[in-house]
Amino acid sequence: MSAVSRFFEDIIVLYHTPKVVRVRERRLGILQLVFTIGILVYILVKVIVIDQAYYLTEIPVGNVQSRIYRKPDAPSEYSAYNFCYGHYPDDSTAWWGKFEDERFPCRTLDDMALNPDNLNEAFISSLTFELEERYNCGLENYAPYPDSLPYHTPEAGCRVPYGPVDDDDEAGRIIRSFYTTSPDLSYLQLRHQFQAREFERRFGANAATRGYSSNYKGKLVDKNGKVMKEFPADQPDDLLDVTTLLAAAGTSLDDIGLTQGNVIRSRRALGAVISVSVYYSNRKGDMTYTYSARLLDTPGFSTYTYFYNGTTLEATRRALQRYGFLFLFTVEGDVVRFDFQQLLIQFVAAAALLSVAAKLTDFVMLNLLPNKDNYSNAKFDEVSFSNDGSTDSSSIRLVTLSRPTSTDEYMPPVPSPSPPASPVPTDETPTVVVDQRPGPIIKLRPNPPPLPPKNTH
Repeated sequence: MSAVSRFFEDIIVLYHTPKVVRVRERRLGILQLVFTIGILVYILVKVIVIDQAYYLTEIPVGNVQSRIYRKPDAPSEYSAYNFCYGHYPDDSTAWWGKFEDERFPCRTLDDMALNPDNLNEAFISSLTFELEERYNCGLENYAPYPDSLPYHTPEAGCRVPYGPVDDDDEAGRIIRSFYTTSPDLSYLQLRHQFQAREFERRFGANAATRGYSSNYKGKLVDKNGKVMKEFPADQPDDLLDVTTLLAAAGTSLDDIGLTQGNVIRSRRALGAVISVSVYYSNRKGDMTYTYSARLLDTPGFSTYTYFYNGTTLEATRRALQRYGFLFLFTVEGDVVRFDFQQLLIQFVAAAALLSVAAKLTDFVMLNLLPNKDNYSNAKFDEVSFSNDGSTDSSSIRLVTLSRPTSTDEYMPPVPSPSPPASPVPTDETPTVVVDQRPGPIIKLRPNPPPLPPKNTH
């Protein structure tokens, strides 16, 4: 029979059934124990303790409302701030020694008026340029004024309605530039909420599926997870100092924001974008929230605010280019709920992982150890029968299973003379022991000898 025919025959007629073989080998016993302990440690520590995989998990949604307020106890005199050029008593401070090109005076700018209540963001200016821009388009270049069209349309030939007053200006004539003390004098008033919609749909609304920040305890942590400030429950809003929030993101107003050749720009002059996460979680018991801040990789941030005298059809307009700090708020979280079905799934997965220990040990035994052929012969047997019920002589080992017809066959056989004693196994000689626990009677029958020819006389 060819190898190909044998292969397809095995696919059709071959059936694999487990066989228990006890191998008394110290190396294999220790190896299986190591595999089993490693899998158990992974299940208990990683899956159960750290991941808590027996929980149902949902990421909530929500929003953050913010307002900017002035600190009541912050000094209002510009002479109290060493970056206010012309106001601070000593003009040779470390600030101008570090940022010599940033000799700007200070003025007060009402960020609350320019930035009313914001949803999921807040902006505080730090350096402001007041510009004057010239109107580039004549009245004859204006398109008609239907309600469906903006004033300056491409069809009107006026793509940039305002531009520099002088040809040498890039953006417009700078009327004045000044620092604002808003980052030093302000704090953010925050109020936020969350909702776990799927949990609320399945289990109903409760304190673990929706709520406001005033209902829970909170904290602000830095980049290393260290608590910087705590917020008790039952207070209407959270007050976050701007400089403290910048410190949580790993930066400050006096840090270097950008270096171009010999010019060094401060973070105060360039601004920045800060991502602030509000993380709700009830994994450790009651629902709590955590603020964490992250400095985004941007060279800075600025925004424009334009002022007109009542109509956009003017010869000039004024603009405020404000550099500052944009805070972007997101509500995230990890809302969990115990679920028995999830726990059952983890038990089934743990049982499957534990079976891997035996498979790994079998692989080592049958492929890597010096006596792998002996182990393979002891582990695998092949039993086959011909169609007429007689045994197939091609069997590796012939085992016939017979059902007893009388109780006599259950009687133990008459003991035979003891065979010669086998050599005593040592640690250097692995011993293979076949499990012979009680079960169906197994008779080993050799091939019967041929019958003598019949006497024809």
